[in-house]
Amino acid sequence: MKPVSTDVLKNGLRFYSHYDQVAHVSGIGIRGGSIHDPKGKRGMAHLVEHVITSRTKELSDFEVDLLFWRYMGGPDKDRKIQTDRFSTFYGHGTLHRKNFMLQCFPVFASMVRHSIIDPNDVLSEKGAVREEYFLRGVDWLPMFVDDLMHESMYEKNPARNRIDCEPEELKSITVNEMKDFLRKYYVPNNMFVIVLGPSHEDAKRMAQKYFGDMASRPVPRLDYDFNEDMPALTAPKIVEVSRPGIHQHHFALGFPTEKYLTKDAETLDVLSQILEFRLYRRLRSENRDPEKGVYRVDVSTSRSFVHGLIYVYFASSSGEFVEQSKLSVLDELEKLKREKVLSEELNSMKTRLDAEYREAFSGAPEDLADLIITASCNGDEKLEHLHSFKERLRRVTRKKILDAANKYFTANYVQISIAPG
Repeated sequence: MKPVSTDVLKNGLRFYSHYDQVAHVSGIGIRGGSIHDPKGKRGMAHLVEHVITSRTKELSDFEVDLLFWRYMGGPDKDRKIQTDRFSTFYGHGTLHRKNFMLQCFPVFASMVRHSIIDPNDVLSEKGAVREEYFLRGVDWLPMFVDDLMHESMYEKNPARNRIDCEPEELKSITVNEMKDFLRKYYVPNNMFVIVLGPSHEDAKRMAQKYFGDMASRPVPRLDYDFNEDMPALTAPKIVEVSRPGIHQHHFALGFPTEKYLTKDAETLDVLSQILEFRLYRRLRSENRDPEKGVYRVDVSTSRSFVHGLIYVYFASSSGEFVEQSKLSVLDELEKLKREKVLSEELNSMKTRLDAEYREAFSGAPEDLADLIITASCNGDEKLEHLHSFKERLRRVTRKKILDAANKYFTANYVQISIAPG
């Protein structure tokens, strides 16, 4: 399995390449997401992403939309324009011709390099971001639960910021504040280029051509003192919400963990797979009452350079079943703390994670781009941690699973309950 190649231009801009004759993915990443939103301006990173993709100094908004539609389809097709907690990325999904990529990459480069903040675009995109807040945020319960879990787990940690926005704060963001955000974060030392498909030399030429003459700038500092990276919960924190119009009761139970580069990372990922497997079997497969049950049980791990958490999430139309299932969840957590997992369970989950990792490097370039983005934005710029994943996964043992369960599954957690109003 061929590793990702990386190098740095003289001005500090890093670029990544991975040769692939079949598919091509490219784009420009910024180490700036909702974690980096200024205080009182949550939604800044997301709004900037929306506005600067409207037009370039060479192309009108119509020409940009037409180009994107031609090669990437509509907004939810092969466009890889995205903001998350720790990054913003301007690029595309898999294109089948190198020529298509060579036409799209300069457009994204111009958006990032020569960002245009048009006041009219700001007004229209504030409206779009606000609607996204409802469509993919508060009205979509899985995302609402995820946001509420992060917000409830932390008091000061910026990982509690919603990725999309806070509507009232979004409304208050000014053009000058957006320009200040661009000047601070859209600098070579805080950016990176991903080119998957062409050779490393071709990737270097692309990075050099479009960004090589940018002046080097200091890496921006995050306005956060890192004292709440792993909050010390002293008691269970119960959050109850009533939502009119929904049909299910939603339940989540979360625990803080260490951050992205923790030595427990792979152990936590395997542990989450085992817990999800066990809860799926217990809550769904063993239920025999057609008036109760769940569709699925999810166990998620969320980590960045400032936070980490693991949480269980499921929903049921039966409030009684949710109460019963909470006891089942707590029981399974205790079992993981008392007894080593079965060798068959451990090996199955490690095999699954290994397969997903391999697939990213051979046949799923968009997934590989996501791995690079996550690594580059969370302290692993040289990808040493990413490339050593298989070795660390191999070292996950039954004892490490037992130790991690006892370390993280404490009596103090965040519990979220959402009931139909």
